[in-house]
Amino acid sequence: MPNWFNDASLATQTAYAQLFQTALEVQSRKLIADLSGNFLSKKIRGKTYWYYRYSAAKDNRVQVYLGPNSPAIQALIAKKQSESSLAVAVALRRQLKIAVAAGACVTPSAQLKPIRRLAEYGFFQAGGVLVGSQAFSAYSNMLGIQWANENTHKTLDVDFAHAGDNLSLAIDPSFKINTTTAIQSLEEGFLPRASDTGRSGSWAHPTDPDFIIDFLTPKSSVDDAPFESEQLGIALQPLKFMEFSLEHIQQAILFNATDTAIVNVPDPSRYAVHKLIVYVERLSSNSVKAHKDLVQAAALIAVLKRDRPDDLFDCFADALGRGPGWKKRVDQGLRALESKHADLDLKSWLIVMQQQSDKENLGDDDSTVQDE
Repeated sequence: MPNWFNDASLATQTAYAQLFQTALEVQSRKLIADLSGNFLSKKIRGKTYWYYRYSAAKDNRVQVYLGPNSPAIQALIAKKQSESSLAVAVALRRQLKIAVAAGACVTPSAQLKPIRRLAEYGFFQAGGVLVGSQAFSAYSNMLGIQWANENTHKTLDVDFAHAGDNLSLAIDPSFKINTTTAIQSLEEGFLPRASDTGRSGSWAHPTDPDFIIDFLTPKSSVDDAPFESEQLGIALQPLKFMEFSLEHIQQAILFNATDTAIVNVPDPSRYAVHKLIVYVERLSSNSVKAHKDLVQAAALIAVLKRDRPDDLFDCFADALGRGPGWKKRVDQGLRALESKHADLDLKSWLIVMQQQSDKENLGDDDSTVQDE
């Protein structure tokens, strides 16, 4: 049986949690510095998200996305602003050193640099999400584990996504950024890749063809033409089934020995199920990437079965209930897991979880009848 992951030490988990809390405060201080406003929350599809609303000009109120409801966000809102910004910045550097020394998963500098730059420009406050292997790497610290095989998340690619016009978060459309300018400011010569329909939503490093920055969005039309996002100032490449990963996003911190970046990432359970679907979609065109998709799904499922079984089951139920096309691909992905990673015994587990769910629902119905 493969060893998919190992539990991180309590010291590593604590170091990450403290680093994330402090980095979130530093970011928010920069975001709302000298701005008179207030925190507000919105409930979207059963989840609570927090924003900061301020007046940008006369009769123009802007709200900036802070993140999904979490202990870190609650602590930020409740915290008295007595501590100086300098003191918080010093604390961040200290906690960064502690987290690295404790063995937390770090992000290579080459990949962290564009992620950090987009964070500085407000890409994630505008609803952007980090996806792909960099998000998978972030789950190591988020879930309090260490991936047993580093090859499951090593890649030069950096993938971002945005819901386009179909925002899963209530992002104020007046909050706009220029992503193209952000990439150009890296001064590394990234060039937009062309397609038959114009810009493709993909940027390539001039000297390393494997270093690609992709911007993705859910596919909502029959053609593959990139979506020109006025809010982001960049083209987004449509991808089928992408919307599944952009619902109920979470926050994480990526870092190395010198830098940090607060990012949005998909819910881990949604990422795992989506990777099964992507595996099926890619299998005929890119078997190498498809193999990595399947391995990432398997590794995450191994963790989530143990630590977040209800979340994982709910995501499978959601995908299977979205229509025949979704069900067909999930079933194909499950068969591939059964064939290549039988140790997960996922089909049997799903059957048991479904039986438990049916029993609980039946119990709820019975109690309702008795009350009447």
